Amino acid sequence: MSRLLSRQTDANVELLCALDGIRLCAPEYAIKKAEEVVAIWSAHTEADQDDFRALLHATTIARMWFLDAARHDLDYEPKKWYVLARCKEHRYLKKTEASSAQSLPGQ
Repeated sequence: MSRLLSRQTDANVELLCALDGIRLCAPEYAIKKAEEVVAIWSAHTEADQDDFRALLHATTIARMWFLDAARHDLDYEPKKWYVLARCKEHRYLKKTEASSAQSLPGQ
């Protein structure tokens, strides 16, 4: 049991370190999606098998939304003076907010 607790603690530390790395270099929308993944995972410390399946499903969906936000950031860097980029950014944020609100359970 202590070995399992040690592994869980190590995993939580790694997850929080990864989140800190994202907070340092990612744009706000990618940070928000990463924080959703961590929040879903952190909300469940001890769960039975059915709860774990629901947790895994919710985490997978949140992770996919985070990866989409990160891919968008890596593909495109908006400039303040570039009006079309700002419009594209605004459309992307509206689309992801509407989609993620529909697909994230328990949020």
